[in-house]
Amino acid sequence: MITPKPSASWQASGGLNAGGEGSDQQIAVSSSHVAVSGRAALAFYKKDGTKVYGVTGAEAFFTAEGLPPSTGGYNFYDLRMIFDEYRKRFWITALTVNPGPDSVVPSLACAVSQSEDPLDGFYVYWWDSVPTAAGSGYEKGDLSDYDCIGISEHVFVQTNKVSKSDGTFKHWRVVLRNADQMAKGLPGSKVDGWEFWGWNNPDGSEAYIIQPAVHHGPSPRIFLVNKWGNNAEVWAIDNALTPTQSFQRADVALPGVSGSLINGPQKGKLVKNPAPIAMGPQIGDAFLKAVYRDHKLYFTANNSKHWTPQTGTLASGRLIRANVEQYPAVGIEIDRTFGVASETDPQGKYFHYAWPSIEVNKHGDMVLCTTRTSPAIYPEVRLSAYYAKEPDLRSSVLLKAGGSPYFEGLFSLGLKGRTYNYYGETTASSVDPSDDTVIWVAAQYPFETSNPDFANWSMWVGKL
Repeated sequence: MITPKPSASWQASGGLNAGGEGSDQQIAVSSSHVAVSGRAALAFYKKDGTKVYGVTGAEAFFTAEGLPPSTGGYNFYDLRMIFDEYRKRFWITALTVNPGPDSVVPSLACAVSQSEDPLDGFYVYWWDSVPTAAGSGYEKGDLSDYDCIGISEHVFVQTNKVSKSDGTFKHWRVVLRNADQMAKGLPGSKVDGWEFWGWNNPDGSEAYIIQPAVHHGPSPRIFLVNKWGNNAEVWAIDNALTPTQSFQRADVALPGVSGSLINGPQKGKLVKNPAPIAMGPQIGDAFLKAVYRDHKLYFTANNSKHWTPQTGTLASGRLIRANVEQYPAVGIEIDRTFGVASETDPQGKYFHYAWPSIEVNKHGDMVLCTTRTSPAIYPEVRLSAYYAKEPDLRSSVLLKAGGSPYFEGLFSLGLKGRTYNYYGETTASSVDPSDDTVIWVAAQYPFETSNPDFANWSMWVGKL
C-alpha cells in the first residue's frame, strides 16, 4: 500500500542555511504556528507557510530574547527545537563555541516560549555544556557538540557530546531541568536541575549519542536511548529531581541486522560523478530520534542492507518499536529495515534511503520522513506512514524532489580531504497538538544551482 500524499507542502524561507554544512533540520508545531530551524538560523510560520518571524540567526534570536550579549559573539551552532504538549511551549536550544555569560567553558542557551504563540516571547536560560564539577574529569579546552533535547511531564532533558580539545571523545552528558519552573520564567538560580556524565555500555565503554525521548501523555519515568553494537540501551530515570531520584539501564538485543553504513550516490550535473551524500559517517548508526507514548518507545537510525544480488547493498532506514511497560524488561515489537524502492517506482530502479525521522500520533500511527538518492536522481525527501492497525510500513511517497546534486562548496570538489558531502545529521518531525493526529516534518533538499562552490540546501515542510 502507498502512503497518502501530504495534505500541506511548502518551502521554509531561504536563509535557514546560515551556518553552512548540513542542515540539522528541526521542526516544532503548536496549535497556531510552525517553527523551523537550520544549523544556526530559525523562522516561525503560520500553518499555510506564511512567515511571521525571521529568518533570524541564532545569536540574534537569543540576545533579542534576553541572553546577555557577548562582545566577541557566541558563535552558536546545532540549533534544536521541540514543542512541549504538557505546558504548550516551544523549547529551542543551541550550543556555543565561546563561553556563555558568567562562564569560562562552552555553553548551551535554552529558550522556552511564554505561550504556544512564539511571537509572545521567550524566557532564556543558559548553562555550561561541559561538566566542571569534581569527578567530572574536566580539562581546560573541553568541547561540546551534537546536543539532543527531549521533554517529559515535568522535566526538560538535554544531552550532548563532550570531547577533549583534540576531539577525543570523553563522555555523553545528560542534563535535567525542572520544565514547570522554566515555563513560568523563574530565574535560573531558582530552577531545580541535575546532571549526569559517564554513563557506560555493558562492556564498560562510554555510551554515545544518548537520545532523550519526546514524551507524549503520562509517563512513569523519563526514557533515553543509545545504540551499542546491535543492542538498544534503554535508560530510565525515576523520581527525577527528587531526593529519591535514580537511574538504570536495560540492555536489549535487537533482532534485526545492523549493516555497515555506506554513503548515497547522486545524479551528476556540472561536476561529473559528484561526491555522494553522507548517510552515516558523521554519527554512525546512532538513534536519531526517540518518542515515548503509551508504554512504547519508538526510535530510528541509519542502516544498510544487502537486499538482493540485483540491488546489492543499499543505505536504508531502520525503525524500532519497544514495549517498556514492564521495564526493565523491554520487548522489541518492531525492528524494520526499510528502503530499496516504492511500489510506484519503475521496475528495476533501486535507491538509497537514510536519515529517518519518527513521530507518533494518539492512535499509534507513525510517520517517517527520509532522504532518498541514487545515481539516477538528485537527493529527495520521502514520507512513509505506518498505521497502528496495519501489519507493515507503507511504501513512501514523494514530498520534495531535489533540483540538482547536493554540493558543499570546497568539500564537494574533494579539496578538503573528504570523500562525501555532509548531510542531514538530525531529523525533524512534530505532532500537531490541535488534534494529536496530524504529523508535520521538515527536511533538507538540494535546490537547483549552477554553482558547486555553495552549499545548496534548503528546507521543505510537509504535513500528513
